[in-house]
Amino acid sequence: MKNILNKISFIILVSTLFSNTKLSAQALVPPTPYCYPLYSQIPCNQPGPSNSGGNFINDFINSFSTTGGVVNITNNNSGCNAQTFPVGIRNYFFFGCSQYMVCNPGQVINCTFQSGNTFSQGFTCFIDWNQDGVYNLTNERVCSIPGVPAAASFNSASFTVPAAQANGVYRMRVRCAYFTNGPTIDPCITYGFGETEEYNVYVGTVPAGIITATASAVNPTLCAGQTLSLNVTSSANPTVALTYTWTGPNNYSTTTQNPQIPLTTATMSGVYNVTVSPGSCPATSSVNVTVVAYPVFTLTPLTATVCQGGIITPTASMGTVLPGTPCSNVGVGPACASPVIQTVGTGAGTGNIASYPSPYAKWWNDAHQQFLYRASELTAAGLSMGYLTNLAFNVSNTNGAGSFPGYTIKMKCTANTQATSFDMTGLTTV
Repeated sequence: MKNILNKISFIILVSTLFSNTKLSAQALVPPTPYCYPLYSQIPCNQPGPSNSGGNFINDFINSFSTTGGVVNITNNNSGCNAQTFPVGIRNYFFFGCSQYMVCNPGQVINCTFQSGNTFSQGFTCFIDWNQDGVYNLTNERVCSIPGVPAAASFNSASFTVPAAQANGVYRMRVRCAYFTNGPTIDPCITYGFGETEEYNVYVGTVPAGIITATASAVNPTLCAGQTLSLNVTSSANPTVALTYTWTGPNNYSTTTQNPQIPLTTATMSGVYNVTVSPGSCPATSSVNVTVVAYPVFTLTPLTATVCQGGIITPTASMGTVLPGTPCSNVGVGPACASPVIQTVGTGAGTGNIASYPSPYAKWWNDAHQQFLYRASELTAAGLSMGYLTNLAFNVSNTNGAGSFPGYTIKMKCTANTQATSFDMTGLTTV
């Protein structure tokens, strides 16, 4: 099945729709060396987006903010920030580069907490003052909300930065747990429902550099032999000297801020990444480049010999493959040496056979659902031009769903940008 991603979208017909899952914009950062804060119910918003009225799980830190510092945290309406780590899904997020606090010894810091709009949460806050990688229950619980405040209400508690605290960077853990008295919440043990967020606290110092970066290419699609021009625009606060490291296909690497690659070939197509550093928060950005190869052709004269002054009438054979034609394993274009498997999305949804929407719900015995992927969404997810021949849903746990006799997935290309009604024509089983 052909799908030129920069022109058209495609429809998938499955037993039901995908579950809605919030994806994290920041790269995964585990709590190492600190313990993973565990919850038995993951993710912390199910089955829809955070604060959806129909959710049976809305247990998270919706807002956390501070006042009284030199630079304060304002992380409001963040919803559930569950992420899929190598160890599995965790209701945990470290906001090291995007949200942090700067303060001085002796300052009084006020912390404000808010849960989601459905279920009441208890709140507590720890800071690892001795930097030993452990949140001490005796003297590192800096503040808590007594009892269990009403869902979605804003509640505040304060603490004082120790007067003799040495200058440095300290880790703060903010944790909520469903219907649990705040001062009793442990930094590590397993609770049923809730979420944990972590932040950096800078005492008597500031981050070495908060950096932003945006990569681009003057000519992201170019013909073989042309020069590829890569660019990155960046900023740092506070201002520091920046370094740049580009990497790309065929082990490409350079430390030039805006490099140029002459005499490009089709093998140079792919994703080019640039990391801007130094500082505590280096930034990485990427740009996708396509180098289109010229076609291979054969020139054949009608006769092998010709008299002087005669006319040569050659024929040129271009073959059936035009430049830029992607490989496939469905008989169109050159064959792929090995099909590219692309994963779309990094989140996960959890449900059961009665949870809708879900590609594996079967409460009503059978169902048909359609889902539309726009070409813009696929390219934003990292897919490039090519033929889509297979589709699968990753499942980590069947959750008691059992077998699905007659389950099929079908798809096709479409020019539609909205799925307003069922489109049953021209679908191919994959």
